[in-house]
Amino acid sequence: MARPESQATAGYFPTPEHLLPAIGSLLAIERERYDRPLLFDPCAGTGSALLGLAAAVLDLDPTDASRYCQAIELEATRAETLKRRLPHGAAHHGDAFTFAISAAPGVSVLFLNPPYDTDPEHRRLEQRFLARFTDTLAPGGALIFLIPHQALAASADFLASRFTNVRAWRFPPTDFAAFRQVIVLAERRAEPTPADRVTLQRLRAAAESAEALPVLPAPGEASALSVHVSHGHLTLHPQTIDVEDLLARARPFAPSDPWPP
Repeated sequence: MARPESQATAGYFPTPEHLLPAIGSLLAIERERYDRPLLFDPCAGTGSALLGLAAAVLDLDPTDASRYCQAIELEATRAETLKRRLPHGAAHHGDAFTFAISAAPGVSVLFLNPPYDTDPEHRRLEQRFLARFTDTLAPGGALIFLIPHQALAASADFLASRFTNVRAWRFPPTDFAAFRQVIVLAERRAEPTPADRVTLQRLRAAAESAEALPVLPAPGEASALSVHVSHGHLTLHPQTIDVEDLLARARPFAPSDPWPP
């Protein structure tokens, strides 16, 4: 089997599939009460992790669970596999940041395992994804955020102000050794608030040392976060960029109007 590092190409860090039952057990969706849950992954790869998570959370096989998933993937080959796995136009190929989003009310679960890198504006690319796609999550919906523990420093304030019931675990030792990943589970607030100090301190401590976090428990060993979204809904509109047209209109050396006196 290939080492995890060899799979981390083009910023792609697949979620270890053997951990999905444990991750899925951290959520509770009462299907009798919430008739149409929806799970969304904006950087889904081939969709294996999203489908595995949905199957674990909804207690369905992956084929049936695919009806409750929506996803985006940038890389073409992985996107083709994703489209075969998600029916009825639920899989999209393209740069997730170019999609216009209509979230009313939003999704039940946002599963976010973004590329791991620095970012000039948000300090970390992981935080850029979190800031962009939090609005796809309905209030009362659950965030599952998989990132290297050091990246928590850039996201701590955001998580502590826009989410409640924030909990985090580090991957088990064998899996943690590859990319030093942690899992953040949280419920989206209806409105941002001043950052919760206790949550902020815990996340900053975990950014300094993952030893501050417990290890991801086995399925059923941790209390589950209940998802309170009665009917998830999300519409994605691909936005195309005509590069040739933009270049034709560009006038980088054209004189501008004189500054008013």
